[in-house]
Amino acid sequence: MRENRPVFALHFSHPSSFLYYQPPTAHYVVPLNMSRFDFTLPELGIADQPIVASLWHVRRGSRVIEGDSLLEIRCGSVAVDLPAPVSGTLLQRLVREEDPVAIGQRLAVIEVDASELNGLGH
Repeated sequence: MRENRPVFALHFSHPSSFLYYQPPTAHYVVPLNMSRFDFTLPELGIADQPIVASLWHVRRGSRVIEGDSLLEIRCGSVAVDLPAPVSGTLLQRLVREEDPVAIGQRLAVIEVDASELNGLGH
């Protein structure tokens, strides 16, 4: 099991207001097969308003590094950068910018090396 998980920074409309949230790994990384992972929207505790995928930081086919910003979501006046849960290649973006998203919804598929899978305990 990994010890260093990505931390989400929640940005409010006031520039000095930040909340930090560290989700459990199992809630947003689900193995599809030996080399692909589903990246799903984790429970963030901000779902009192509709959630929208607002900005992709990575293009399809690009290399991603664990912890780098992958997607920004918006819920009312709160913007959240979702980090990549694993290092690999972004194979598919399953939602478009400005699409509404739901907790647990598949957002992207990331291809990882077999050696990365061993470190996740899957």
